[in-house]
Amino acid sequence: MSDNTPRTYVERLASSSPLAAAAFALNRLGSGSERNVEILALRDRAGLVAVHTTEDFDPHFAEPDADSAICGLAVYRVLNAEQFGRISVLCRNCESAAIARLA
Repeated sequence: MSDNTPRTYVERLASSSPLAAAAFALNRLGSGSERNVEILALRDRAGLVAVHTTEDFDPHFAEPDADSAICGLAVYRVLNAEQFGRISVLCRNCESAAIARLA
């Protein structure tokens, strides 16, 4: 037995074919992720809200009730809990600014 043998039944199934591997990867994208938890914690610690802007689809951070995100883009809408629960990416500038606030 090698060290890289999949451990769970689902992982073994995913390794059995490219189609099964794609389904496994898609399911992992759709479920809650560690990255989402990190973004949630950063948002809460920095006292910000997650928003969409008018310029792109990536989530951003903004001050509550602000008209623009930390990176300067105009806020289109504040993300609700269900929308926020699906994100695993964040504007790099907004993330860096939020981290800098905590330093």
